[in-house]
Amino acid sequence: MRTPLLSCALVALAGCNLHPSNNEEGAPINLARAGEHVVVTRGSAGLEVLRASDGQSVSKLAADGDADSYDDVTFSGAFVVALDADDGWLRVLALDAAGKLTPIGDPTSVAVGPYSGVSARAGRVVVSGGTCEISLFSISDAGALRSLGTAEAFRGQPDVTLTEDGAAAILSTHFSGSESEFKDGAEFGISALSVGKAAAILDTLGLKGAGFTDGGGTPASWPTRTGVVGSTAYVAHGGGLSLVLVDADYRLTALAALDLPFAAVDVAVSGDTAYVVGAAPASLATVDVRDPSAPALVSVESLKG
Repeated sequence: MRTPLLSCALVALAGCNLHPSNNEEGAPINLARAGEHVVVTRGSAGLEVLRASDGQSVSKLAADGDADSYDDVTFSGAFVVALDADDGWLRVLALDAAGKLTPIGDPTSVAVGPYSGVSARAGRVVVSGGTCEISLFSISDAGALRSLGTAEAFRGQPDVTLTEDGAAAILSTHFSGSESEFKDGAEFGISALSVGKAAAILDTLGLKGAGFTDGGGTPASWPTRTGVVGSTAYVAHGGGLSLVLVDADYRLTALAALDLPFAAVDVAVSGDTAYVVGAAPASLATVDVRDPSAPALVSVESLKG
């Protein structure tokens, strides 16, 4: 589904809670894994916990009250942090050894525009905000959120991934609709944001080929999803898979780009292998990334049927 982002001006007039719900029938949207458990967001159908070893359902938690939809999810230590990107609520939950979810306290209100994501690492939590402000939090050992403030970036940020040290966030970024404000000649790409009370954009990188795709992508119709392992960011987008160096000052340098025979919508990295899922057509690519400057396509499998 192609759902163009609304302008910041329109969001300001209509409010920030404009995430179009594409999951009213409980279809899976996003997931996060920790150990033996995988937590899946199912929109208005709530959260489901699966056993990683065999995919069996272990427990479910309904979406109700203020947080009546769960659209993105991440882990922070022993806690699950789930985002209601329809109405703008962030909820922390405890996950026990048996896979049961228990909410901790009340949900926290956050700004969300059309499409928003959440990431947690090293005691920090960031909500990308879509076309609204970016929300920054710390999370305590007891699962309590404390606001670190907000930050402004560009026209839209539908997703976010924290670096391993939690000191910076890599944001999927729509820089501008005006060519004069493109970055590296590109309308879409990624940006690095310092996380803390002095939050600021540290660097940007435009990505050739990134942008709106014909295949469905969550959380946006211009999917740009990033996985960060060590000092390398692996970015799946409409132009393929880009590998980016994130240096000690969180500056972004393109290392390599790999064309793929589909519109990439997400990536996961395990050891020396990246797995890239795509739409148009629905596919899964396996990529050898042992040399970040020379990724090699190993295989492509159809996901149809």
